[in-house]
Amino acid sequence: MKLIDSEFEHQSDDEPSVVARRPRPERRRVYVSLIVTLSVLIATVALIYGIFPKRDNELLDATIDNHRDPGEPGLTEPTRPELEAWTVGVLGRGVPWPELDAELLAAHSFVVVRRKVALLRMRIGGDVVSLAVTLVRAAPPRTHRRVRDGLYAVSWRRKRWTFVAVGPEASAETWAGALGAPK
Repeated sequence: MKLIDSEFEHQSDDEPSVVARRPRPERRRVYVSLIVTLSVLIATVALIYGIFPKRDNELLDATIDNHRDPGEPGLTEPTRPELEAWTVGVLGRGVPWPELDAELLAAHSFVVVRRKVALLRMRIGGDVVSLAVTLVRAAPPRTHRRVRDGLYAVSWRRKRWTFVAVGPEASAETWAGALGAPK
């Protein structure tokens, strides 16, 4: 039995009927979705790498910059006890500074990636050398080296401390050996 609603207006024969399109193929839908997803992912990664610079050991670059232009010293010609007391004030702990037969010139502090760094300038064999130290959080031990504009910088870790030494490239073996830096 077929029921027809009398108030419902039926389509007349002179009005064109709606033309139905064929459905898209299954694979085409998948490919379009895959292409959109990959393009969004690639654009996001490219944007992140474009906005945020690579932090390839910022401590080395900052120490080299502070070696060139040390700024206002916190201490001038400090003695060993003054240096140890000053580093406790700056970093909150005593630093295992290497035993040196060098003339201590000055000490000052700066900040790298929200971490305080203590920098000691000294004269070793006629060369002015900077030795920076900061406390790190459970990082694996590793060594980084960089040569920039005639300066040689090397960083190494001793327990929880990261040391960075910067000096002239020509006499790097002399002063690096005196500081106990890795070769």
